[in-house]
Amino acid sequence: MKNKFFEKDQLKLFLWFFCSVFYFESMVRILQGVPYFGAGLLFIALFGASLAALLTAICMLLPPKGGKILSIVFLALMYALYVIQMFYYFMFSTYLTVFSIINGMEALGFGGNIWATLSVKWPFVLLMFVPFVLYVIFARKLWRTRNIRGALLLLVAAIALHFGGRVMLPAFGTGYFSPYEYYTSNSSLNQSVQHLGIFTTFRLNAQRHFFGEPEVQGTAPSAPPKETPPLVYPEDKLESTTDVPAAAEETKPKEYTEQVLNIDFDALIQNAPDEQTRAMHEYFANVQPTRENEYTGKFEGYNLITITAEAFAPYAIDEELTPTLYKMYNEGFQFTNFYCPEWEVSTSDGEYVNCLGLVPKRGVWSMYLSGKWENELPFALGNQFSALGYNTFAYHNNTYDYYNRDLSHPNMGYTYKGLGNGLEVTQTWPESDLEMIDLSTKDYLTGQPFHAYYMTVSGHMAYNFDGNEMSKKNRELVKNVPISEGAKAYLACNIELDRALQLLLERLEEADVADKTVIALSPDHPPYGLAPEEISEFLGHPVDMDFEYAKNTFLLYTPNMEPTKVDKVCCSLDILPTLSNLFGLPYDSRLLMGRDIFSDAEPLAIFGNRSFVTDKVSFDSDSGEVVPVDGQAIEEGYIESIQQIVGDKFQWSQMMLDTDYYSLVFGEGI
Repeated sequence: MKNKFFEKDQLKLFLWFFCSVFYFESMVRILQGVPYFGAGLLFIALFGASLAALLTAICMLLPPKGGKILSIVFLALMYALYVIQMFYYFMFSTYLTVFSIINGMEALGFGGNIWATLSVKWPFVLLMFVPFVLYVIFARKLWRTRNIRGALLLLVAAIALHFGGRVMLPAFGTGYFSPYEYYTSNSSLNQSVQHLGIFTTFRLNAQRHFFGEPEVQGTAPSAPPKETPPLVYPEDKLESTTDVPAAAEETKPKEYTEQVLNIDFDALIQNAPDEQTRAMHEYFANVQPTRENEYTGKFEGYNLITITAEAFAPYAIDEELTPTLYKMYNEGFQFTNFYCPEWEVSTSDGEYVNCLGLVPKRGVWSMYLSGKWENELPFALGNQFSALGYNTFAYHNNTYDYYNRDLSHPNMGYTYKGLGNGLEVTQTWPESDLEMIDLSTKDYLTGQPFHAYYMTVSGHMAYNFDGNEMSKKNRELVKNVPISEGAKAYLACNIELDRALQLLLERLEEADVADKTVIALSPDHPPYGLAPEEISEFLGHPVDMDFEYAKNTFLLYTPNMEPTKVDKVCCSLDILPTLSNLFGLPYDSRLLMGRDIFSDAEPLAIFGNRSFVTDKVSFDSDSGEVVPVDGQAIEEGYIESIQQIVGDKFQWSQMMLDTDYYSLVFGEGI
């Protein structure tokens, strides 16, 4: 017996660990709706076997009693990792990162959401518990002696399995959306889990957090032509509800200049301190800028109120229940092809996209880091308007330092107030948007030009009439709506947002500034607190969770404007450059990841998983499916070219945060 490398029972321990990992990972894939077969399953098996060999070897190095106790601890930790990650996914449609854990797991601070999720998902929690319970019951039969030689052999096997899996990755491609890319780059957590599993994804996330990421490599796009003809925005992309005078057709097109600042990229490239910075300068120098257009400066001199509305969606717009939202949508700009995708840090990333026009970095809280590091943000509206002498305020009616907004929002140029920091709304869950408006308008309706930014919370999940105070408050108003309780609760809490907007318009009228104030409202993310079947109730048909789920609306309104329909494909990234253009603010269109919607830029909506929609096609990065719009033919290489554009935006936007890129370009200011 002593000459054997393994005892039979110790081989059983290895199989128990391996089967437990495979069981947990399989449960994840089934519950995510991921196809069971494919390369993902292969790498889950290889890296899972490596983990099982490592854990077994460590246990075998100890005396029987110690090994048994340690094996139970390992299995308990494994169980905790998978259950916490899947529970987090059920709540927020993404996975928990090391950064979020270290910074307090802020998104788990909503106790009502946790209990609401547990009340629905408890069978899953029990199923995940099965391997742990069975092992505790039968573990006494697996330990009779330590086996150092066998442990060393298993350590070698663990290393071989790990590097074997690593070597096999390129066999399935090295380009976009390949297992190799997810393993070697800071990619989408959800897609990484599909291709590599939760354990490997979490391990890589921890590795990058504590030891840093490999230097980003990339190539700049081809330089645009040195001379381009003046353009007028195509009339077929902007359809006004009013008739265009016939005389306008005979007017000579106005020549529009490029939306750029005086940046000497040649000098920046020549004096770059390292190759990575040089590559960034080369990339941005060669991005095709957008042009001014007939909407440039349309609202110059106006006041601006921007609102990131928690989990807002078009189904919250109802002529009777939410008449103010209905009025703003139908009497303002109607963006019929606007997309608001999910990002990995839900609300905080949604704010980052809306406020900065940049793609957030994966695995961290980009908005928080931009404030913590005091990054230069010259195009943030708070900084833009304060430079013009406007009073600039920002408000949030939940805890003021949630997601560290007390660092990020002042850095964007705002005097910031939240619950506990000057905005003393009644502390409920969630808090009232109506009360936030009531308490805040006195700050900026003083006769001076102003820009105010609001991050609302009344529309937050969970959507029920027990734990959601805003849904409970407005319950009677939705009691006769023929939809399910969850859908009713969603409508009810958004009635609070509608009442807040109603009061806001009244206050603007009372201050005699309504006709010189623009309100821009956009969501932070889709309402992931609604089940697909609840969303389908609003739509009247089964919802497409790939693209239709993210299709939303951007409310852009000022009283007495001509209603204007905008059919161009656009997304949340486009909000900042569009508002900058409308208000005639100086900005450089090459240095934002979104594009002015009214410009000549090609239509493009970008999703958090690098899926995209254009005027020609929709591309699903999870499945690789390409769906042409209206069945039109797609030229060869078109999909690959857009994939490159989208990949570049993700890559270089991440580097802009890490390097404080605007400070490299502008120094002390623009």
